[in-house]
Amino acid sequence: MEAADAAVRAGFSGPVVLLAGLAAAAAGWFARGLVERFRRRRSAAGANVPLLGMLESALAATPIGIGFADRNLRFVRVNDAFARFNGISPEAHIGRPVRELLPARAVAVAEPLIRRVFDTGEQVLGVHVRLGEASAAEPVRDFYGNLFPVRGPFGRVAWVGATVLDVSARMRTEEERERLVAALRESEARVRALSESGVIGMLVADAERIIDANDAFLDLIGYSRAELLARTIQWSGITPPEYAEADARALQELRETGVVRPFEKEYLRKDGSRVPVVIGGAITGTSPVEWTCFVIDESERKRAEAEMRASEARYRSLFDRLPSPMWVYDYESLRFLDVNQAAIDQYGWTREEFLRMSIRDIRPPEDLAGFDARLRARGPGVTVGGRFRHRCKDGRAIEVEIASQEVLFGGMRARLVLATDVTARVQIEEDVQRFVSLVENAGDFIAMVSPDWRVVYLNKAGRALVGLPAEAVVGDVDITAVWHEDSREAVWRDVLPRLADGQSRDFDGRLRHVVTGEPIDVECNAFGIRDAKTGRVLAGAFVVRDLTERKRVDEHLRQAQRMEAIGRVAGGVAHEVNNMMTVILGFCTFLAKGLADADERHQDVAQIARAAERAAEVSRQLLAYSRRQLLQPRVLELNRVLMDMESVLRRLMGEDRAVVLRFDGDASWIKTDRAQLEQVILNLALNARDAMPQGGRFSMETSLINLDAEYARLRPATVVRPGPYVLLTVSDTGRGMDAATKAQVFDPFFTTKPVGHGTGLGLSMAYGIIKQSNGYIWVYSEPGEGTTFKIYLPQVEESGVPVPWTPAQAPPRGAGERILVVEDEELVRDFACRFLRNEGYVTRESEDGVDALVLLRMQPDAVDLVLTDAVMPRMSGRELADHLASLRPGLPVLFMSGYTNDEIIRRGLLKPGAPFLQKPFSPEALATKVREVLDAARRRSEVVATP
Repeated sequence: MEAADAAVRAGFSGPVVLLAGLAAAAAGWFARGLVERFRRRRSAAGANVPLLGMLESALAATPIGIGFADRNLRFVRVNDAFARFNGISPEAHIGRPVRELLPARAVAVAEPLIRRVFDTGEQVLGVHVRLGEASAAEPVRDFYGNLFPVRGPFGRVAWVGATVLDVSARMRTEEERERLVAALRESEARVRALSESGVIGMLVADAERIIDANDAFLDLIGYSRAELLARTIQWSGITPPEYAEADARALQELRETGVVRPFEKEYLRKDGSRVPVVIGGAITGTSPVEWTCFVIDESERKRAEAEMRASEARYRSLFDRLPSPMWVYDYESLRFLDVNQAAIDQYGWTREEFLRMSIRDIRPPEDLAGFDARLRARGPGVTVGGRFRHRCKDGRAIEVEIASQEVLFGGMRARLVLATDVTARVQIEEDVQRFVSLVENAGDFIAMVSPDWRVVYLNKAGRALVGLPAEAVVGDVDITAVWHEDSREAVWRDVLPRLADGQSRDFDGRLRHVVTGEPIDVECNAFGIRDAKTGRVLAGAFVVRDLTERKRVDEHLRQAQRMEAIGRVAGGVAHEVNNMMTVILGFCTFLAKGLADADERHQDVAQIARAAERAAEVSRQLLAYSRRQLLQPRVLELNRVLMDMESVLRRLMGEDRAVVLRFDGDASWIKTDRAQLEQVILNLALNARDAMPQGGRFSMETSLINLDAEYARLRPATVVRPGPYVLLTVSDTGRGMDAATKAQVFDPFFTTKPVGHGTGLGLSMAYGIIKQSNGYIWVYSEPGEGTTFKIYLPQVEESGVPVPWTPAQAPPRGAGERILVVEDEELVRDFACRFLRNEGYVTRESEDGVDALVLLRMQPDAVDLVLTDAVMPRMSGRELADHLASLRPGLPVLFMSGYTNDEIIRRGLLKPGAPFLQKPFSPEALATKVREVLDAARRRSEVVATP
């Protein structure tokens, strides 16, 4: 009874009481079995066998688990039910620790309680252990149990017994019942709250009248509860006649199925007005048949629907009439749900075509990737300001600005889109941007000024021209501040007043560099900017062009023209000198032939001839200076050329500058035009002299060198052909050059000399001459360390031997051939005619081409060769030859001139390849050339005559 009472006090029912009683029996069974082991009298033990056997059988058959543990918390005995809880046999429990066989949660509860029983000797009833989790795959199991002491022979607690019962099924049943009861109570509470809330009307009725109703329903139909209790509210009194048939169908459905599905109708209020409702219900009583209904007032919904229909009508009217394209598309599928007429007109598709498309179809294919990315990032609400490209049906691409709003369309989530065509505006913006870019990147200074002459804009070129950094603020700069003091007053006086009147003014002036203060020569176009509508002057503009480079080029051009004029004079002088030298050398030949071999005057004639040759050399150098030299590359020995120029170079350098020549021991044979090479050396010598105003040393050195592939690799900017070269090194001890100067030293018109002291063409000519000779030229220099030019010219195997002047061997004499000599210089004409007559030719003479042409027209066959000067007054030799070609085809013409072959070809005075004799020439050269031309003409005529 104590165990049962304790179980009841602990809140446990029948299972705990049963366990407590069984525990007492089990304790007696276990203790009696132990005592019997100590009894020595077999007769007494035999008397108890039937009772113990029955107890053993009962404990083996009971579903209640029973087990015993000793003070070491090891199992000493369990029955079959207890063993089944743990899943092993009873024998497997014996001697094993409780902790090892029981689940961890059971151990955590049981161990402290077992020890308490050992310590106090008191039983513990009503222990509840739940194993498992509700979310786990295995079901939750509930166990109730009791713990009790088992004393030994001397009254000490030797073991603790436990009875355990699995109550999982019963616990689940009780919990389910409790949940159902709680759910029913919650449902009743919700129905009660709903009935009392006044939101939904509820009523109980039969076929004739309303039996009961809540206040919400009574308020809906306008009746009082007293009228309800008086049973005066009849169905016929609150139902309009037109709904009688619908009510009958609902009543029939209610009788057949027990429920009536919600349907719409109207009730008549007590004051005669109508109220729309939704009603539905179910049978809740059968004797007599009663049903409970809910009634929902639809007045607000109907009013909202009416307002929505009106709103939709307004929306449809606005949607269709808006001049900008609009459409609605499905949020998920992106398909068009509706489009307005403006969209149809703008894009070209019909409404039916639109409704078969999605918004992806109006995007250009190349924009779809970006469109998809934006689509993934879209959010709810309004999206404004996006600008995109759309595609029209005809393939046109247009620029549109999009504003969109998420809406419900026919119950579907959708977006309403407004698309504004901004193609024209974008084009204008792009045009403006291009114009701004054009102005900003223009090469001229462009500034815009406010009416108070403050600079409001200055482009990049303008900032660079006057020295303003890119980040400088120009808003506080007065436009006159950038003009030099030489021009500032004129700008104030003459320019700004015209700009204020909206007029323009072109003028030349000077800007001022804001950092250095230096003047900058410019030409300027200034004009006022008017408002196109009002004509008001809004601003002024200055377009300024830097004239520094133009003036420098103009100065170079004037210098070049001066040099060209000097060159022409030099060429003319050389031409005249060549004529005279031709006469002198010719008459030297006459004198030499007229003297006996032992005559001492031969030396006098030779000295005259050498002097003439020196004069001819000076003439040739004048032609080289004027760049009218004959372009005839030939094999030269470089060392000999330099030795011949030594005296000229020493005179050029002056007494305070040493000239040093160092030659390689081997001959340095090259093939180039000597005059051009001398031109290069003279240019380098002149530059060296100017670089050593206080004196110094000018040196030239020759050597043989082989340029290999490695050398070529180190100079990737120049195509260097490997092979043997003659190196000419020209050095001075002058001022030297910095890197910037070296980078431009071969540029045409580049010079470091003051204005009027150089053309800037010398080194560029030198570069061109060396390159034309298949060579290379490089410069090496440092400021203060002098300058070295290295010239590489290809070495050749041929050799040329200089021959001193001697009268040449007489060429083959003439055989009476008739020669017409046409020469405006009388001395040259007389010499040529005398010499040719002495050589066996018959001569006639004319002082110019006009006289010669008159003579030949009268006697076309009177001559076999025409020897004519190329440059003559009235008619040139070329013009004479052209007339003769038609008058006497095949007549040979030999040209002579104090100018070079190259010059007269360049001036159009001679056809390329025409026979030519360069003045001054010796009598032998004249005889040889005449014989050569006559023989060539004879051979041509023989070829033509051969059948």
